[in-house]
Amino acid sequence: AAVSSSGATPPRQPTGKRPAGGDLTGLEHWRQRYAGVLPPRLPGHRAGTAGQHWAQVRCAVPAGLAGEPPDASLLQVCATAMLVVLTRYARGADVGVAVAADVPGAAPDLALLRPAADRPDTLDGLVQAVRAAHLDAARHAGVPFVALLDRLGLDPDLARVVVTDGRPGDPPPATSLILRAVDGPGAAAGIVLEYRTDRLAAETVQRLAGHLSRVLAAIADQPGRSPAELDLLTAVERRHAVTAARGPDQDVPAAGWPALVEAQARRTPQLPAVLADGSLLSYAELASRANRLARLLIER
Repeated sequence: AAVSSSGATPPRQPTGKRPAGGDLTGLEHWRQRYAGVLPPRLPGHRAGTAGQHWAQVRCAVPAGLAGEPPDASLLQVCATAMLVVLTRYARGADVGVAVAADVPGAAPDLALLRPAADRPDTLDGLVQAVRAAHLDAARHAGVPFVALLDRLGLDPDLARVVVTDGRPGDPPPATSLILRAVDGPGAAAGIVLEYRTDRLAAETVQRLAGHLSRVLAAIADQPGRSPAELDLLTAVERRHAVTAARGPDQDVPAAGWPALVEAQARRTPQLPAVLADGSLLSYAELASRANRLARLLIER
């Protein structure tokens, strides 16, 4: 993934500047749809500062993604990949991702996609669920996205991650990461991650770009796989994870096993040492039996 700076001006993204009142008839629909949804978690995310500075990381587009799953747009496929990655980051928690949506008779806006109630067990099924949720969001649009979160009493950080196709507009204040999916033939297509440098480190976004590329490749080449089965880690990340889980190296005492057992028997004589065939021996009993066996062997 390549990194580039985009200057201090934040990218233009959709917010849907419709009349502040909006149509309240869809509030109950979204209240039910968004119940219990959690904001996405990004590793190392910081509170940020008053000033905004944005940078970019380009995400590799797998060659097999050119055709995309049937009926799904590149935007919907990218939203699916982002959901897979964010769900993994949240250890399976029910998260949502804000996605650009067309609103009939109004300016484009964002919609929170959360196909989690009966989330499909294959990548292709998840793409189709995201597509259905995307179309449903357009049909039930009535209140601007940020105002909708406020009226429903939802966490503004639900807009922390935005997936868009680059249409104009300003991102919500809570947005820290924007995936911009540009559809088109050949080199015209591309995926860029734009992030606030006061909230996210470049290394974090580069890792995210790598994880997204792996999910997109699986959507293109293995649509029947389960999202839970995907291995998002690179070989380097896996080695690092194994090393971190193992903990620091410890010095091994030069004494042999008999001396170690005797020392433990002196420290904790009553603690269990051996469990076999339903019988339990304490360290004191183990040491005693070992000494009797040793004397027996010496006598012979």
